[in-house]
Amino acid sequence: MSKFSSFLGFLSLLLFAALPAQAASYAYTVTYLGNFNPRGINASGQVIGYISTSPDGGGHAALYSNGTLTDLGTLSGPNSGAYSHAYDINDGGQVVGVSSAIDGKQHAFLYNNGTMNDLGTFDGNNSSAYSINASDQIVVTSWSITGGPRHAFLYNNGSLTDLGIISANYQVTGANGNAQIIGNYSSTDGDQHGFLYSNGALIDIGTLGGPTYTTAINANGQIVGYSNSLNGGSHAFIYNNGVMTDINGNNQASVAYGINDNGEVVGYAWTPETGGFASVYSNGTMSDLNTLIDPSLGLHFNDAWDINNSGQIIVRGAPRVGGSYRAYLLTPVPEPSTLILLSFIGFSLFFYIKRRKGKCRVIN
Repeated sequence: MSKFSSFLGFLSLLLFAALPAQAASYAYTVTYLGNFNPRGINASGQVIGYISTSPDGGGHAALYSNGTLTDLGTLSGPNSGAYSHAYDINDGGQVVGVSSAIDGKQHAFLYNNGTMNDLGTFDGNNSSAYSINASDQIVVTSWSITGGPRHAFLYNNGSLTDLGIISANYQVTGANGNAQIIGNYSSTDGDQHGFLYSNGALIDIGTLGGPTYTTAINANGQIVGYSNSLNGGSHAFIYNNGVMTDINGNNQASVAYGINDNGEVVGYAWTPETGGFASVYSNGTMSDLNTLIDPSLGLHFNDAWDINNSGQIIVRGAPRVGGSYRAYLLTPVPEPSTLILLSFIGFSLFFYIKRRKGKCRVIN
């Protein structure tokens, strides 16, 4: 037998020896991110959210990147009670949200290259930035603290597009790279409805029987959120090509918070038996993320807020016994299918070469 065939045999044995360890692994590894409330994640695994306590007594926007949690500060400086919240991050690491400002109002901000930039109030009132897409377009809602209609704007390189007054009470919640914008508004039936704004047209996406709220949209125009069903319980949904699909499954209640471009959805679900848990919806099935991690970690994840195209999920969790909620990152563990295939190829080559050697000896 040649040295090459011996090597293939040895490699195959090593691969098969590794299979039990791979098969026994869990679907996700868990990384602790810090003491903050997560909100969004980008393709690089950077996570945004807010720190609930700060030296000035207010909650502050925060960014987790490369193992470091950074307080993004506020637009109002070190004033007592100053606050900011981060709502979205794009793949370039740009963060948008809302912050208290020196004029006493709330201002939309763009955090870029270590600096929090004030986007202003657009019409002299309060403003908040809820989404930034891959094209650096920012979706902003502006409103007055004394009431009156809200306005939504698409902010692109300093240029504003006013979406108009949809109703006396509405706000935008997200956008994708195609400038498709989602939000919620007061419908004529008195309930909140979700909407899609695309190519200048407003589309009411409907309901599952009661008030409906949108939370996220992916690059393919798929929208997620939650809607009260006819029995009154909140159900997570996916809206795609004009059709709203209930993805609640067997849960008594559920909410969808995030969706990636693969159509995987994360959020929160509840049953009387399990209580609340962080959920992931994939391939037509909603699963409890707590069943997909190593139970020896002693953690319980209550809700999942976002998922990137690599399948990384940000969740809030706490020790099962005592402790308060913290941010965690779940990273998918590669399935052993590739390892099995390599082992099969290695053994096939090994026995094929061995058989050929044997035949050659008989002929000679």
